[in-house]
Amino acid sequence: MRIQRLFATLAISACFAMPAGAAPWSADPSWRVEQHEITVPADGTELSGTLHAPKGASNVPVVVALHGSSAGGQDDPLYAHLHELLPALGIAVFTFDRRGTGDANAERPHFSVLADDAIAAKRAVAVSDLVDADRVGFWGLSQGGWIAMKAAAGSTPAFVVIASTPLVSTPEQMIFVSRNAILLDGHGEAAADLSEATRRTIDDFIRGERTRAEAVAAIEAVREKPWYPLTFLGVDDPEAQIRDDYSDSSWAAKLDVDYEAILAQIDAPTLLLLGTMDTVVPVQHTLDRLAVMPNSGTRDVVVIPDADHVLRIVDEPSVGGDPEEAIPDSAVYFAVLGHWLGQTIH
Repeated sequence: MRIQRLFATLAISACFAMPAGAAPWSADPSWRVEQHEITVPADGTELSGTLHAPKGASNVPVVVALHGSSAGGQDDPLYAHLHELLPALGIAVFTFDRRGTGDANAERPHFSVLADDAIAAKRAVAVSDLVDADRVGFWGLSQGGWIAMKAAAGSTPAFVVIASTPLVSTPEQMIFVSRNAILLDGHGEAAADLSEATRRTIDDFIRGERTRAEAVAAIEAVREKPWYPLTFLGVDDPEAQIRDDYSDSSWAAKLDVDYEAILAQIDAPTLLLLGTMDTVVPVQHTLDRLAVMPNSGTRDVVVIPDADHVLRIVDEPSVGGDPEEAIPDSAVYFAVLGHWLGQTIH
C-alpha cells in the first residue's frame, strides 16, 4: 500500500510539472502578436512598415495608422496602444515611417503627398496573404486625421477613424492653439489678439495678398515679446529667414483646404473622436459644423470626457508637452474605438 501511495503521489505531481525555470504562476497567453515587415512603394520611394497581427490569424482586417505631426516613425509612442489593443480584438495594425523620416533636412511633404502615401500603404497591406483586402481602413490622430480624410476621399477604405482633428484649415487651427497657449500662460487677451493678427499677416503674405516687407515687419514687432515662442511661427530672424515666395510650399497648400467638403466625399463608415479638454482643436466649432452637415448614417461622433489632444485624461488644460508622453490613456477612448471597429468590420 505504501508503494501504491508513492506512485499515486508521483503521478499527481507529474500532472502539475512545469518546464524547468518556469515561474509557478506562468501560463501561455491566449494570443500573441506577430510582426511582419512590409515595404510600401510610394511615388519614387519606398517606405518601411510593420504589420502587427494576431499570431496564426488569417483574413484579418487592418487599421492603417496615419501620422500625427510629431509622430513620423512607425514605432513612435503614439501608436503603441494600437499595437497592443487591436490585435487582441482580432484586428491587425500597420504602422509605417512617414516620407522623410530620419532626414533632418527633409521638408515636410504636402498633405496630398502624404495622403497618396497612405493609399499606397493600404494597397501594399491589402495584398498580404494574412489580410482581408476588403477590410482595410485608416486611423489618424490630429494631422493624421486630415490625411485620413484626404486618403479616404481619394480611395475606398472599409472604414475611417478620425481623432482630435478639426474641420478648419491648418492655419486656422494654429491660430486657435496659439491663442490658447498664450492665454493659458497668463499673457492675456491683448497678447492673444496680437499673436492672431501676426499669424494672419504671415498667412496673407503666403497667399500673395501681403508683401514680404509687411510680413517681416509683423514679426519684428512681436519677436521680443515674452509670449512670441507661443505663436509657433519659428522665425527668429525674419529678414534672413523669410523667403520671397512660398507659393510652392507645403504651408501654402494647407492655407484654405475645405475639410468639410473632403469629409463629405467619404463614403466609408467614419468615426470622429474629440476630447473635452483639447486645447489644440476647436472642438465645439467642429461639433457645430458636423451638426449641419448631411450624414448618410455612416458617420458617428463621440466626445471623450476629460481627454486632451492625444486622448489622454488630464485634470487641467495645457498646450504642448513632450511628444514621448503623447500616449492615449482614456479607457473610454479604448472602449469606443474597440466597440466601433468590432461593430463596423467584423
